[in-house]
Amino acid sequence: MRLKPGLNRCQLFVGLAAALGTSSFELFMGSAIGFAVSQRIAPVLAQTADIPLYERPSYNNTCRSSGTSAITVYSTASQTQVVRQLQPYTRITLTGVLGQGVAQIQQPALGWVRTNTLLSNCNAVPDPGPGPGIPVGACYQVLPAEIQVRTAPYGGYLATVFTNERVYATNPPQRQTTPDGRVWLRAYYKDTTNLGWLAETGTNGLGLNLGRCN
Repeated sequence: MRLKPGLNRCQLFVGLAAALGTSSFELFMGSAIGFAVSQRIAPVLAQTADIPLYERPSYNNTCRSSGTSAITVYSTASQTQVVRQLQPYTRITLTGVLGQGVAQIQQPALGWVRTNTLLSNCNAVPDPGPGPGIPVGACYQVLPAEIQVRTAPYGGYLATVFTNERVYATNPPQRQTTPDGRVWLRAYYKDTTNLGWLAETGTNGLGLNLGRCN
């Protein structure tokens, strides 16, 4: 609003107050409060654009391994500023604060890492394979959270393998497809000469539980 010549801001407040049936002091205080509230709301609205975060207390001070590849530690969950790089199979400690695909760590550095390559086995080491002299075929990594190893397709339980763990197919590979269309692979597991059957796909051949090693 442009002021008429000879009309200062104080006179403008008095005029507006008279038109609204209130005192100039009440009008001034209302304007001041409205400005202050708008300044407080702005940061809150900005925060809603950030990655949603939540706390899982049971994860606080729990450990993980950085996995088979080097990972990057970021200063924030938005992953825009790099803090440092961690070598493969580095032991890390969580804070319990998580986001979509990210987790905050406190050791060996404070920051955020992507969770897709983390291993639940804190003491994981490079995979030596099932041993010399074993007719090992292709290497596969577990893709879902876990897969059960069985004595035969849908047979007795032997063990559980977890995300990013490696298994080795026989050479030549042995596969079976059960009547529901699920493909099973016979493989060495847990870095041993033990053999078991793992569901390579879901029913009707859909989905994939095992992927070729990087």
